[in-house]
Amino acid sequence: MTLIKSLKKLIKSTENKEMAVKHVVYYLFRKKSKTENIDNLMLEYNFFYFDNLSYLDQEIDKLIEKNKNQFLESTPGDIYENITTKNLKKSLGQVYTPKNTVMDMIGMHDFSSITTDSDNKIIDISCGSGYFLIPIIEKYASKGFSVKNIVKNLVYGVDKDEFSVFLTKLSILLKYPELENKDLNIFQGDILFDSINPIDDYKFDLIIGNPPYIGHKNLSKNYKEKLYKNYNTYTNKSDISFCFFEKGYRMLKENGKIIFITSRYFMEGQNSFEIRKFLKNNYKIERIVDYNGSNLFKGANISPLIIKLSKEKSSGNFNYSYLYDEKFNHVDFNQGNLKSDKWIIRPQTQLELLRKLYSETQFRIKDFIEFKQGIITGLDKAFVVTDDIIKEYSLEKDLLKNWIKNSNIYKDHIINVNNYKLIYSKDLDISLYPKTEKYLNQFKSRLEKRRECKKGIIKWYELQWPRKREIFEEEKIIFPYKAKEPTFFNDKNNLFCSADIYIGICKDKDIKYENLVKYLNSKIFKFICSMELKKVGKDLYEFYPYALENLPIINKISFILNYSQ
Repeated sequence: MTLIKSLKKLIKSTENKEMAVKHVVYYLFRKKSKTENIDNLMLEYNFFYFDNLSYLDQEIDKLIEKNKNQFLESTPGDIYENITTKNLKKSLGQVYTPKNTVMDMIGMHDFSSITTDSDNKIIDISCGSGYFLIPIIEKYASKGFSVKNIVKNLVYGVDKDEFSVFLTKLSILLKYPELENKDLNIFQGDILFDSINPIDDYKFDLIIGNPPYIGHKNLSKNYKEKLYKNYNTYTNKSDISFCFFEKGYRMLKENGKIIFITSRYFMEGQNSFEIRKFLKNNYKIERIVDYNGSNLFKGANISPLIIKLSKEKSSGNFNYSYLYDEKFNHVDFNQGNLKSDKWIIRPQTQLELLRKLYSETQFRIKDFIEFKQGIITGLDKAFVVTDDIIKEYSLEKDLLKNWIKNSNIYKDHIINVNNYKLIYSKDLDISLYPKTEKYLNQFKSRLEKRRECKKGIIKWYELQWPRKREIFEEEKIIFPYKAKEPTFFNDKNNLFCSADIYIGICKDKDIKYENLVKYLNSKIFKFICSMELKKVGKDLYEFYPYALENLPIINKISFILNYSQ
């Protein structure tokens, strides 16, 4: 078993895993200390050693002895990144940038004109474990700067998390043992709000890093109110990472640069209007490297891009590289052509085709289709049953409906349609169905804890959001909300479906469903979707109604509309 696996197993055995992670890392590198300067740093941060976890130390010593070479080669960031908990990463918005990507980003900055007389200040405003700062120190050192001059006058770091600040300092001192803690300009604080001296007194030539990703659901109400008040880029359901672009603008010198790796969500997201407008109107975009749905980060469901910005106005071209079919394609794109409602950056031929398709029609999907969402049961384990359960409990068949989820849907058929049944319990007297009542009763305590049940909106045995029965018991279009391509199915078999499926109801009874579905699954519509819909994974798109509603129905294929007149 490797050192990392053994440490993770050790941490898993503790009650407070987040505390244990810090204790383990602190103890490991206290053992590795070879200099008085590191000893002094350890003394300053000795509150990360927890006496109630000292019983782990003997086991850690054994693991060090057993994995000595691996331990000696490891850095604080390596250990922490690999053993920290998902909850801790999520609360801090931490996603660790691969080291080769770090080097690629540093390589985007022009160091060629920097001389030992220069005062080019660089800062990472979410420095994590120091992944960006150490290679930057090395870059400056290669230009003839003394390491002490670099860390005292040129390279800075900030992080809200005090343990991250400790890790960054420790990493630098391990790399450069001649340095002292007092030489380092690494500070703990919330860069978005805190006054941090001496950083407040400087303007920077380069701000680089990986800002934290924390969505609105994981922020307190008070903190969100502060963001709303102080950052125009933070709006309804925004991510905190947007604010780092605005804060960075305030911290840069004129013509200073930002190089961030961040989620590509802002290019297409419904709630990203203000950040798109801010970036276009305040920065010159120099380069975007878009991983186009591919996941670069280990253990995080985030598709990133790298963006390089300059603090100056521009309407000229920038270089856009996007990953497609395992290789990067390159486009020169005019910044003035970016639209605030969505950034669609593709070769001119594709954009011209898209414009042509829109120009050929005045019709939109919403003119013909009304969208509905599938059912939220509130507890699938209770309401979704198999044939074995139906037989065991002799459940009343009147309440049972064929049930599917998004993975069951294909363009031309539904798989496993008979595998599950839904107990459709809405607006009924459960005492009239004693067998079903007896079965559901085993889940009663959990069902009663549902929000709608507590508020008296539904009875304990009812579905949480059952929708209207008639939606499901008529002809309709069903499709998964996430798919690699348009996957629309014409259902004539009264299928009931989960909330990961959306439903399309024709607004006019004379519209022929099967022909409409042919268009929605066509190559033309697939092209439109690939240009317009938000990409959330490798070859994976979101087919949310708000995005579909305004897509065109092309006149030339208006045969799909089978009006009797």
